[in-house]
Amino acid sequence: MKIIRPTILCALALAGAAFAQTAGVESPQGNLLRVADGSFLGTNANGGTAGYGALFRVTPESEVSVLANLTGDIGSKPGAYPRGGLIDDGTGTLWGTTTQGGASALGTVFKFVSATGTFATVAAFTGANGSFPDAALVSDGAGILWGTTRAGGAGDFGTVFTINAATGALTTVVEFTGTSGAVIGSQPKAALVRDGAGLWWGTTSAGGSGGLGTIFSIDPANGNAFTTEVVFTGTNGAALGSAPEAAMIVDANGKLWGTTSSGGTSGSGTVFRFAPATDALTTVVNFAGANGAHPKAALLADGALLWGTTYDGGLSGLGTIFTIATASDAHDVVASFTGTGGSVRGAYPLAALVHGAAGELWGVAAQGGRDDRGTIFKVHTATHTVQLVAEPEIAPVLPAATAQLAPGSMTTGPIGAPITLRGTAKDDVELLSVIVSINGGPFLPAALTAPLLPGKPFTWQLDVLPENGVNVVVIKSVDNGGNPSKPRTLVFNYTVVRPDVAGSYTGLLTPDAISATPLQHTGVFGLKVTTKGRFTGKLTLGGRAQPVVLTGSIGNSGDARFGKTGATQLSITRKNLPPLLLALNLDVDAPFSRQVTGTLRESGADVAAASGGQMLYTAKLNPIAPLQNVPPSLLGSYTSVFHALTPAAQGLPASDFPQTDGTVQMKVTPSGKVKLAGRLADGAPFLASGSLTADNTLPFFAKLYRGAGAICGPIAFRNLAGQSDADCAGMLWFRPANARTTDYPNGWPSGINVDFTASKVAP
Repeated sequence: MKIIRPTILCALALAGAAFAQTAGVESPQGNLLRVADGSFLGTNANGGTAGYGALFRVTPESEVSVLANLTGDIGSKPGAYPRGGLIDDGTGTLWGTTTQGGASALGTVFKFVSATGTFATVAAFTGANGSFPDAALVSDGAGILWGTTRAGGAGDFGTVFTINAATGALTTVVEFTGTSGAVIGSQPKAALVRDGAGLWWGTTSAGGSGGLGTIFSIDPANGNAFTTEVVFTGTNGAALGSAPEAAMIVDANGKLWGTTSSGGTSGSGTVFRFAPATDALTTVVNFAGANGAHPKAALLADGALLWGTTYDGGLSGLGTIFTIATASDAHDVVASFTGTGGSVRGAYPLAALVHGAAGELWGVAAQGGRDDRGTIFKVHTATHTVQLVAEPEIAPVLPAATAQLAPGSMTTGPIGAPITLRGTAKDDVELLSVIVSINGGPFLPAALTAPLLPGKPFTWQLDVLPENGVNVVVIKSVDNGGNPSKPRTLVFNYTVVRPDVAGSYTGLLTPDAISATPLQHTGVFGLKVTTKGRFTGKLTLGGRAQPVVLTGSIGNSGDARFGKTGATQLSITRKNLPPLLLALNLDVDAPFSRQVTGTLRESGADVAAASGGQMLYTAKLNPIAPLQNVPPSLLGSYTSVFHALTPAAQGLPASDFPQTDGTVQMKVTPSGKVKLAGRLADGAPFLASGSLTADNTLPFFAKLYRGAGAICGPIAFRNLAGQSDADCAGMLWFRPANARTTDYPNGWPSGINVDFTASKVAP
């Protein structure tokens, strides 16, 4: 039967809320959501500061923290007892539902931005538009979110609804009618799933002719036409099973797999497969207690296996983790939960397993673990072993950690030589791990050794790869409650002996098109690097009276690490202006002709690019580099011209632009030094000098107009057909506005382009 249901538009209440981070994870029931940094976000149906539940994060290193505490019917974060998981709408905004709470105490739809901690209630259910949403939302990929409510609607049998993510508008798509009527089914508790043809599929936990539940479909392309596809028949009949509470999944062949929490031959639930093309339902597993009972979570496809959980049953009657081989329908119990202790802590899982970043599966159990508040666990699919991630506790005591360099560790060595860190860690109950990060890198687990005597601390050890110069190590221990210790910091210096990087380097900063003040983002830099990778130097910027001092070390990958902290960006403070952030990198993989690149950033945007190279012709050579001489054809004097471009090309009227050329005399010496003296087309004189880099380029920069202007560009010296010349297309010339002058008072503070060419003077 195909029935098109009317839509109902509902008004929404939007409310902001401040970010909160407190303890209180209890009874997690919704699916975890993996986010970009490898962490998982979830909801817990109880706990939180007010006892109404919370949103939480668990990192790959098992650290658990609360992101938002729900506040019930009123307060800053209305909603209570979330049982569905979170989804990401693709913009970084998380969406979820609460089973109760909100203005009518009948549940809510909310959104949350974890980056800012911003929480907003998008819809509060009133009964007429649905009540008690148990399931997560699902996105159609086009800005519409679909969901279900267990009750409410015209007959109080539940609804299917949509939320427009852009406007927050709620529309009731389906109102169920129970055991008979136009839309058979009631009490939908599961999320919907979309197949390859665009149909939405779902289940109701009750309703149908026997009141045992249904499978239905909705066709958005056909006015949201509704079809009852299967009516479950309980412990016997054509459609074994009853009370399906979990979302179905779609396999590669378009078949739907799902579970029923009851029914089947033993009355303990089933796993079924439904083929829409033939309307054939196949019972794949009949649960009987020992092999699990009453599954209430969706399945998860992982290669040739489907993974799932049962709410109870198994060896301890507390639930199981199982697999089904899709090729043979073979069912295998991987693990039985063991409650508050034992090897697989946890009980009564209600959420589906989800994929981790390294092929493992993550899940939650609603009960069990310390204080019987539930657990977070992961399953290693290669070994079918279960590992405890966290078991939150009511009154956590933070663990402790210490760190030191292992005795005898060298602090000088070749690149790629690891050193050993070690320390101790302890907790009041159980310690799960010690995690270590060096120089802002990812946290890595250390090798942990349990004490021989009770009450004594654990010991840990980890080999790390140090950077040249300052190294900052952060160490945390994590206990079984997911509580991280306060971070301990270890700072030490390490010297990577790198004679191949020694030498002098020079380069230019050239402003990007995005720069609003290009003169301040233009400049020249120089570095002197020692055989131990330490550097000193300076950066001269246009519009800045004093040069910026550069000190630090060259890191293993060539990044310049500045100052005493080894930061990879140097902050350049400016009066009444945002700071500039300079980053440089030396190409350590190109011996004796190394290039330097980098960026200058302002307010989060790149405003200039750095480029330069090694000065191979200077007297102070790299100690292991071959001797380099300036090519004889480049030596000598040059007559050079700054060619004025047409005013139209610059966007300036002729009266605001010089119509003549500037001239300059240049001389290249055997040491690679280049001296320049000249006068620009507006009469401004200048003197400058610099050195050739390995590719025979001069990073040319000269301050003008008492520091208020500048001219710069990379001058390339060439040797063409036995004749030498030099040129630079698009050299930048900056002149400030000056109302007291009669020639060009408007100046060109944003810079204009001039072409530079030079011819060698015959000896």
